[in-house]
Amino acid sequence: HRAVGNRTSEGSVLGNIATMHQAQGHVDAALMHYEQALTIHRDAGNRHSEAIVLTTMGMLHRDQGRADAAYAHYEQARDIFQRLGERASEAEVLGSLATLHHSRGDMDAARAHYEQALDIHRQTGCRPEEAKILGDLGILHRMQGRMDTAHALYEQALTIAREVRDRRVEGLMLGNLCILHRLQGDLLAALDHCEQALTIHREVGNRRSEGSILGN
Repeated sequence: HRAVGNRTSEGSVLGNIATMHQAQGHVDAALMHYEQALTIHRDAGNRHSEAIVLTTMGMLHRDQGRADAAYAHYEQARDIFQRLGERASEAEVLGSLATLHHSRGDMDAARAHYEQALDIHRQTGCRPEEAKILGDLGILHRMQGRMDTAHALYEQALTIAREVRDRRVEGLMLGNLCILHRLQGDLLAALDHCEQALTIHREVGNRRSEGSILGN
């Protein structure tokens, strides 16, 4: 690809090599190849691919505990998606930024980013993603002691998950309601929701969430 000067293909190949390193847990090698791909996409003016690589690099930095680097990459990606009018991708990055703020304890910033993502998902009619963000907002409010708000958000998410037949998200929301009811001392409601969640987690093969429910 270098010999024929096909920079776009070269960037794609470097991205594929980076993905393979990432899958094998070779984070430094993955980041090195993503950086090279990023440079090529920028030189070629391929903004979409540039934003995709920035988002992936943000995830890698986040997983390595490098929150500042993750934030910088996510913000760059968000700006590009916004300029391109790619609303779904913009909302996805906003959700990642919210999660990052949440992990750093900045609840106000997390809530603001979740709400921006929620607005976009509603405008674009992306109901499965709307349900996920509602659940994330519910967790945020629950952690801040706003149990009634959390309950309402979980119920909204559960309704949407059932309407779109997203069993995985349905199970997660039932699990969230289980935890909420347990914290409020309503053990019968907690048990009912936990049992429903456990059935669904087993049905869809979500072993991690199944383990969490059994632990609760």
